[in-house]
Amino acid sequence: MTPATAPNPAPPAYPPEVEAFCAAHNLREHLDTAVRLAREVFPTMRGFTTEVVEDPESPRTWVTLRVVVPPGSLAGRSPLWEYAGREVGAIPAAASELICLAYEVG
Repeated sequence: MTPATAPNPAPPAYPPEVEAFCAAHNLREHLDTAVRLAREVFPTMRGFTTEVVEDPESPRTWVTLRVVVPPGSLAGRSPLWEYAGREVGAIPAAASELICLAYEVG
């Protein structure tokens, strides 16, 4: 199947602490959208993880969505800017403040 005709994957399963954070902040739909956007921006992504992160220096807490991409797959690209551009129209600002995208090469 080509990406244009491939069915949408099932919503991902998240760790219990991420599910609880999402429930407390009405964030599940927005995190699912963030995962979809990450798949679009990082089409060669090898996988992802999610975790709840607490800032030790402030009362802020958020979900980090960390994607793993293969070496060389980002040459000449600015994926975080591309993600941010797509996120603006897809996720409300209040929700996007609670979701952080990070990537690692590996």
